[in-house]
Order: sequence, then structure tokens, then C-alpha cells
Amino acid sequence: MGRRPKPTAIKILQGNPGKRALNRREPRPCRLEAALARPPAWLAGEGRELWDRLVPALAAQGLATEADVEALALLCSSWGDWRAACDALAVNGATMAARSGARVPRPEVAIAARASRRVREWLTEFGLTPAARRGRAPLPTNPQADPMAELLEVIR
Repeated sequence: MGRRPKPTAIKILQGNPGKRALNRREPRPCRLEAALARPPAWLAGEGRELWDRLVPALAAQGLATEADVEALALLCSSWGDWRAACDALAVNGATMAARSGARVPRPEVAIAARASRRVREWLTEFGLTPAARRGRAPLPTNPQADPMAELLEVIR
């Protein structure tokens, strides 16, 4: 598998250390406007609450694009699945009696584990884990005050 490809914008900011040809045809989706970041109609519960907290913050920082809406919805949906499974486990416990009388894990245990993996994968995709953020420069709070802002706008 190897390392994941680095976006061209990051290569430019780092001075293209490998000196390989830059991909000038890399897709550049439009930024998602925080005010227009509407969740899908099917997203409900805890997933909808996460959308309402997370997506406007990502959009305001320029970290979410219009092409990311579906992936963000999957992140939020997975979060909702995980929370629902955890809530069920809190009420019912992690095990139940089988027909034989033995204690077996409830289905919610597997549901929570799968949803947790999906959430972690999506958080990593969006750079929302400490390891995913390692090595990234913080975004400026005022783009006009940043000397690299013009370069970033050119390559977007």
C-alpha cells in the first residue's frame, strides 16, 4: 500500500522536498460555506448533533469542501451508530443469556466496535485525530495577515 499521496498544496508549502513534478491537474473542489453546510435529511439523532457541531467549524477553517459532504455525513452517521450502541449497552449490559444459559455478548457490542472503527477512519481522513494533525502547520485565524494565503488561493 505505501504512504498516502500528499496533496499538491502541502508539497508546495513544504518546498517540494522530493523535487518531483507537481500535479497541476489535481481536483480543487469548492470550499463548503459554513452557512450552507446543511446535513442530509436522513441524518438524525447523535449524528445530526455531531454534524451541527463539526461541519460548520471545518467549513469556517476551509477544511471542508463541497465534495466532502457525503464523507462528512458518513462520519456523522457512524458516530450516531456508535452512540446508539453505547447507549443500549449502558441500559442492557454487554452480555445476555443464550438459550443454553451461557452468557454471550450482545449484538450491540459488535455494532459499537464496527462503528468505532469507521469513526476513527473518517476522523483520520479529515485530520481530526492528534496523529493525523502531527506535522501540519496551524491554519491562520486571519488569512489576510498570512503571507502564504495568496499562494494557497492560487493553488486551490
